[in-house]
Amino acid sequence: MMACIMMIRPLSGRCRQWGRAQRGRVQNAQSLPSAAFLLALTNYSGRRRRDIRRGNMPEAGIKREMDEEDLAEGQVPITALQEHFSVSFTRMVAYAAGCSIKPHETDYEGVDITIVSSTEYRGYYGPQFELQLKCTYQESLLKDDSMTWKMKANPFQKLTRKKRYIPAYLGVLLIPREPEPWVRANEYGLFTGSRMFWESAENLRHDGPIKDHHTVHLPRRNLFTGEQLLGIMKSIGDAEGGLR
Repeated sequence: MMACIMMIRPLSGRCRQWGRAQRGRVQNAQSLPSAAFLLALTNYSGRRRRDIRRGNMPEAGIKREMDEEDLAEGQVPITALQEHFSVSFTRMVAYAAGCSIKPHETDYEGVDITIVSSTEYRGYYGPQFELQLKCTYQESLLKDDSMTWKMKANPFQKLTRKKRYIPAYLGVLLIPREPEPWVRANEYGLFTGSRMFWESAENLRHDGPIKDHHTVHLPRRNLFTGEQLLGIMKSIGDAEGGLR
C-alpha cells in the first residue's frame, strides 16, 4: 500500500505581506472620510471606464477572482465602496429632510443605521426607525411594479421580528452600471443616477417556513425621497399606542 504525504510549506514573506495589506484595506474602508470616499469613488469610476475602452473587462458570464483591478484608488474594496455609498446617499436625503442619523457599531441586529426626527407628532415626539441598507447595480432586479431582493434567512428573520421596539425598514439602493459613474460633481452641483426603494419590515414579514433565502419585493412607488421619509416619520409619530 502506498502512502501519500502532503508537505505544507510556511507562508512566504510575500504572502504574509499580502495578508496584512488585505486587513489594511478593510480598516481603510471603515475609516474613510466622506471627501476621500467621493474622491476614491470618482477615480475608480474613471479607471473602470478606461478598462472598458481598452478591452480589459471580463467576458459576460465569466467570474474571476478579485484582484488589484477590483480596488479603487486608495486600495478600497468595491463592496466597501458600495456600502459607504449607500450610507452617504441615505445621509444626504435624511439631512435635507431635517432628520439625523445614528450609526451602528455592527449590523448584528440586522440593521445598519437609525434615522431620527426631532419633530413632535400627535402620538410621539422624536420618532425614529432602523434601516438595513443594500446596494446593487443589477437593473434586472427592478421589475414593473417592484424592486426584488433576495435575503438570507437569518438576516431576514432578524429584520422582521415581531417584538422589535423600534420599527425597522429595508432600503435597496440601485446604482448606475459602469461605465456610468455613481456620482458626478461639477460647478453646477452634485448628481447621481442612483435611487433607493424601501419597505417596512412589518410589510415584508413572512410567517411561513423559510429555507436558505427569501425574496422580498419593495414597491417602486416607495422611492426614498425627503418627502416620503417625512411621511414615514409621520406615520410612526401619529400611531398613538401602536407602532413606534
